[in-house]
Amino acid sequence: INDGGRIMDVTRDYYFPKPVWRTSLLKDIELKPIVDQIYRLEKINKSRHRSNRGPLNFQSEDFKYDADKKDDALNDLLVHIGSLVYAIHQTDRRGEVILSNAWFNINRKDGMNIPHTHPGSMYSGVIWLKASEGSGEFVINETEERMMIQSDSFYGRLKDPTNPPPHWCCEWSFKPIEGDILIFPSFLSHQVMPNNNEDDRISVSFNFQVNDQW
Repeated sequence: INDGGRIMDVTRDYYFPKPVWRTSLLKDIELKPIVDQIYRLEKINKSRHRSNRGPLNFQSEDFKYDADKKDDALNDLLVHIGSLVYAIHQTDRRGEVILSNAWFNINRKDGMNIPHTHPGSMYSGVIWLKASEGSGEFVINETEERMMIQSDSFYGRLKDPTNPPPHWCCEWSFKPIEGDILIFPSFLSHQVMPNNNEDDRISVSFNFQVNDQW
């Protein structure tokens, strides 16, 4: 750094990063059978209300993987998600990952999910099965303490407020893309912005715990 003509040797490290993983579902896995199954299940089940908001929103009850189920698109999807989370965990940690619960969401016009966390789990995630332009971005937030420090007035000091560097950023938006999977630590606050068009936004959310064996 040039300090008034004097060169100072300054290093910058990141000590508390939060990992977020993103990938796409394998191309040989069709989304339509899963979406069709979700619409069938919606007709015969009642919606629960947690973080979801909107009169036309639907959130299913929890469902778990069943090894005895055959020809079940949702069940097969959980197999692929489980393998992915296991591979992520095994890159630098020990223990087995166990699916805690999963559920599907249908966000219709103006539907959204308010900020929340998933306590009691290690990994949380979402896979987008149906998402068009403007159907609502997925937003991950830092802790309230950091958000208080990094207010809008503080962002005004950045040279490029539209592109804050990662060490000053306390919120990040992810555009939903059909077939994409997002995985993140369960303690991170997250929300879904309102669906601004007439197309349904359909996703499956999930939680995983870690079974440590000492």
